[in-house]
Parts: sequence; C-alpha cells; structure tokens
Amino acid sequence: MDTFAYSLVTESFNVVDGQSFGGLAGAMAALRAIAASGDAEILITDAIGDGRVQALAAEADVPVRVLDATGLDYDAQKNRAAAAARGRYLVFLDGDCRPLREDWLETLTAPLRDGTADAVGGLTLYDDTSPSGIAATVMDFGYVWDQPDGRLGCYTSNNVAFLRSLRCELPVAEDSGLRCNCYAHAQALLRDGHRLRFAADAVVLHEPPDVAKERYRRGWDLVAACWSNPLQIEAAQLHPTEAAFHWQLRRLQHLDAVRVRLAPTAVGIDDTNRDSVLREIARLRRMEAIGLRDALLAGESDGRNAAARTAFALWQAARQSAGAT
Repeated sequence: MDTFAYSLVTESFNVVDGQSFGGLAGAMAALRAIAASGDAEILITDAIGDGRVQALAAEADVPVRVLDATGLDYDAQKNRAAAAARGRYLVFLDGDCRPLREDWLETLTAPLRDGTADAVGGLTLYDDTSPSGIAATVMDFGYVWDQPDGRLGCYTSNNVAFLRSLRCELPVAEDSGLRCNCYAHAQALLRDGHRLRFAADAVVLHEPPDVAKERYRRGWDLVAACWSNPLQIEAAQLHPTEAAFHWQLRRLQHLDAVRVRLAPTAVGIDDTNRDSVLREIARLRRMEAIGLRDALLAGESDGRNAAARTAFALWQAARQSAGAT
C-alpha cells in the first residue's frame, strides 16, 4: 500500500565522487520545500558515513529517512531507495542538482498521473551558461531530446520519475563496471512495452563537474556502455584501430550537430553563441578521445571488446533471421 503520493529521493554518491556537500544541501532544501507543500516523503542515501547526512536530515521539518549506502555504487543506491520507498510515484533528484522552477515535481510527474507514461525524464542543464557549459549539456544530456514526439530512448538518472511499482519490478543493473546504467535500463523498459516520455519543462540545474575528469570518464564510458549493453551499433566498432577510433568520433560529431539543431530553448543556444558552442563541443570531444582510446585498448586486452562484438553480431543475426521468416 502507498503511504505517500511521492517518494523524493536524493543521493550522496556524488559527494563521495567529488561533488560539493553544499550541492547536496541545496538539493535537500529543494526537496524539503516540495515535501512541505505536498503528500511526500524524502529519502536520502548516506554513502559518506561521517554524520553530515544524518545532520542534514535532522534539520528537516518533513519526513526524511536516511538509508545506509556505504560501499554501494550509484545505481545500487537508487535501487535501495526504490525498495524502501512508500510513495506511489518515485522521483529521483541527484544531490548535485536543483530544480529550476517551483512546479518541477508537478511537471515531471504529470504524464504519470494522467496515465500517459510509466516513466518520465526531465531536462538537465549544467549550471553554466558559457559556451563550454552549454556544450557539455548537449554532449552529456542531449539524448533526451532526440525524439521530436517526446519519446525517450534513455532518461537522465538525475532527473526522472517512475511508477514505484514498475521501478521495483525492474531495478537497474548493478556492478556492471559502468558508472550509470540508465540507457540499458531504459531499453529494458521499452522492450517490455513500457512508455517513457520526456518532460522538457521539468528542468534541473546540475553542478558543473571537473572538466578534465568528466571528459576522460565520458570518453571511457562510451566504450564501457557497449561492454555493459552490447546491443547497440557502436559495439560492432570496438577495435583498437585508427579506423574504429575515428568512426566513433564521427558518430559523436554527427549526434552533436543534430542535438545542437534540435535543442530546446531552455538549453540556451541561439544565433549569437551557436558557433562558439560548436567549437567548445569539438574541444571537449578531443579531451574525451583520450578516455575513449584508453578504453578501446583496455577492452581489447582483456576480451571485453571481443565479447561485445560477438554479442552484437549474434543479436543482429537473430534479428535478420526473424525478419526473414
């Protein structure tokens, strides 16, 4: 039985990963304001273990439960919160994010409440309106506006809402070697016939990360995503060759150009800064290329590339065979 309409979840994983604790306090303040005016509980994961999360929860004048998350990875913390939640709708706002508008929760969950979606992803923007900040938003979160009809092929884990029963029925895979498994989870939901929608007006601002660290990790994760979920075209190109390396970069450049063109107004791209944003995307992709190359070499050495290529080839052959019959 649902005790609350909403379970609002934030996490301290990103503090352990380098985010400021002040950012987590800001996320909590936003959730406290929402919970104070509605039928909601707050859950916060404690991966820090030094008493600061407990103290933050004690300051709240609304129901807050602290969940021990010592040693858990990003998705495991979210799974633990989902299992502990008691609301009909499960809403995730990461500790390095804060809503842009007061109607964020209402906007994000509207498709759940009216029965037109089973999961809804919002729009995440880096809290940096410079060309570099906008470029990083396009690169890291631009996939949410790929479909003009508002369907989602992947959600942003830092700004998303689910029917809690569904999220518990289909938890996110853990310990895959990938920092976040949102794409694989979204694809599993879609294969099971569930409806994922994009709420472009449910905007959160994300604390900007360390640029060099983030770009390297994003480059590595482009390859690691194929190890975790090889049922995507990029898996066929997991070779430590210059041709495969440049194929990956060209594909990213194509996606970047399309996403700059289709970006929602809130992203902040216009005629005055478009060229500067594109130049920054090119610069940041060059930084990512180091992580991408390192991952390709590592995956070839330990067999992960070969396993992903084989899995993709078998899946593709099965699809073609099914189409022929």
